[in-house]
Amino acid sequence: MKLHEVVQPTLLEQEQLDELSVKHAIAAGATALALAVGSSSHKTEPVDTKPLTTHTINKAVHKDDVHELTKAVLDKYDISPVQAKKIVQLAKKHEKADFPKAKDILAIVGIESSFNPNAQSGLKKDPAVGLMQVRPGVWDLKKAEIKGPGNIDKQISIGSEILAKYYKRLNDRDKAVHAYNVGMGNFLKGKHNPSYVAKYKDELTMYN
Repeated sequence: MKLHEVVQPTLLEQEQLDELSVKHAIAAGATALALAVGSSSHKTEPVDTKPLTTHTINKAVHKDDVHELTKAVLDKYDISPVQAKKIVQLAKKHEKADFPKAKDILAIVGIESSFNPNAQSGLKKDPAVGLMQVRPGVWDLKKAEIKGPGNIDKQISIGSEILAKYYKRLNDRDKAVHAYNVGMGNFLKGKHNPSYVAKYKDELTMYN
């Protein structure tokens, strides 16, 4: 056998490789081969052969998810990649176990502000501000607390909490989104805006 030829594992050996540690197995095999055929003067860096844990797997999945969500945002909205990634990361940070998920938060951000943290509604009294267009007066907040790019963590945190609060009360995703748009009091009185829910569902398709 020539030195540069690599012996391929048998089918049985491949099937026996643990799916979660296959990358480590390949790396370890490559290192062993290099040590066998290389000069003794060549030094090889040690390879981490520790098995992948649930934590590292979830971390990798989270990183891929952030990348895909950021790409979806940039495909539609004209904002910087840095800003898009930051908003996506915050959506992941403030998502809830049931609702809203990061995708729901991003859908609302798209409808409410087109990802502009400086957005402000046209209301003369207590205008809605920020990425998720929260009205400071309604939620006992100061406008300076949530307006502007320096407060996007707060903007998303509050918006997520409102959606979660409405979902817990109404036990329905679409109703919670509906109430977010018109206000819980108005929603319970029968004031609805079906077009808003339709926009929300349309935004969601970007991330599915």
